[in-house]
Amino acid sequence: MLLIFSVPRFFSSLDLSHINSFIIEMQKGNSFAPTAINNVEKKINKSISWHSSVENQYLKSIFLYQQLKLEAQKHSDIHTLINNTDHATRKALQLNPIDPFIWYQLAFIFYAQGQPDDVILNVLKYSIYTGPVEKDLLYGRILFMSDYIAVIDDELMNLFKFQLLLLWQLKHHDSVTLIVKKPELKSLFIDVLSFSTEDQLQFNRHLKKAKKKNSEK
Repeated sequence: MLLIFSVPRFFSSLDLSHINSFIIEMQKGNSFAPTAINNVEKKINKSISWHSSVENQYLKSIFLYQQLKLEAQKHSDIHTLINNTDHATRKALQLNPIDPFIWYQLAFIFYAQGQPDDVILNVLKYSIYTGPVEKDLLYGRILFMSDYIAVIDDELMNLFKFQLLLLWQLKHHDSVTLIVKKPELKSLFIDVLSFSTEDQLQFNRHLKKAKKKNSEK
């Protein structure tokens, strides 16, 4: 009896390896034929039917999330996909409410749904609180929040500045890339680095080089 139940789970674990690889390629921006996407979604649902773990639910939500981003770039009709991604993401959050990636993902979904600014920002806030130093989220969260500078409250502004400081401390290059892309954030960024003249000088040197390189393209 134990063998009967363990065999499908064994094959399910093999599928997870394939699903993970597929999602990584999606995250790189690679597109796939609809049949390939449908096959992966079937494998995810089959894996969940055998074991509705945090990993499986998260895989489904991140798979749909990546699919949503790719389809949005194509300006496709994404209404049904948004709803499916929303449902999968909320289910993943129920199983793991302290995952900053899932909260960030939910913020993107709320944005795609046209939710009010305060709802979107509240979800982004949870993403920061649950993973303040998550390196892979810093740049994206800052870029996301920068579009709401005019409406964020003092609590979120402090969190935003904290994220700016962490980005500089952990990824100098990303900090400079951010300011080249969003020059309106430069004064705020300089303010964040006001505690250290050396950091300010270093930042300005990096920014000058980046702007020169950008102008030569």
